[in-house]
Amino acid sequence: GPVALLPVVSEALALTEPRWRDDAEREGATITVTRQFGAAPPVDGNFVELRDLFVRLILDAVAAMPRGGALEIRAWDEESGWVVIEVADTGAGDRGLGPVAGIVERHGGSIGVSRDDRGGTSVRVRLLASPYQVIPAAAAAAPLPAERARRILLVDDDRRLLRALADLLQGHGHAVLSAASGAEALALFDPAAVDLVVTDLGMPGMTGWEVAALVKSRAPHIPVFLLTGWGETVAADERSRYVDRVIAKPVSADALLAPLAEIARSDAGSAAC
Repeated sequence: GPVALLPVVSEALALTEPRWRDDAEREGATITVTRQFGAAPPVDGNFVELRDLFVRLILDAVAAMPRGGALEIRAWDEESGWVVIEVADTGAGDRGLGPVAGIVERHGGSIGVSRDDRGGTSVRVRLLASPYQVIPAAAAAAPLPAERARRILLVDDDRRLLRALADLLQGHGHAVLSAASGAEALALFDPAAVDLVVTDLGMPGMTGWEVAALVKSRAPHIPVFLLTGWGETVAADERSRYVDRVIAKPVSADALLAPLAEIARSDAGSAAC
């Protein structure tokens, strides 16, 4: 099934922290760890096996840096339908990929290792992106009754995700108007016909910040949800005042549907007063 990479790598880093932080500090060394995941889509796979894969790669990288160094884990998607995850470090030495190659092969992917000009090492894993761009809900839910359904303007330049999110929302009883760009969304936006706007952050031409600001300038009462893979950096941005909810990518159905249900309940309570 679909597996989001950020939780997989986060758990692998937590499990290996005694090695890359505690053990290194006892030896008087420091290993800095950074992650850059952007909006990498879910991959097809098994969470536990993929976690074990990255645990092994992280431990190999740490072992190659006895005097400290830097470990960077990045992920990005390719138009061909693959997701690339790179584990790069500043250590030298050979890497035995045998123990992890089997995991990658079972997932239909590939793995390779290379050296950079500064003597560091990069291991790249290529895995198939999941055809299901939205992480399914933990439990099935019945569609909302008509009086609690929302009219949603959905904005994303990734047409695969746009279609998947529209299917999800419509399947739960909401009415969806889709736009593949910020400009298209604003041309469609009618405060009298839209209850909520859900927009991607990183789009060419007009960003999600700009969409949110323009929506709020025309209709301050309409909630705006922002989809992003940038995590904590978004909440600290001053433009977050235009956004009512930030939802991490890859998008979890529960993370999107739960706040929608809250809004529906709140609106129903206000109408009853």
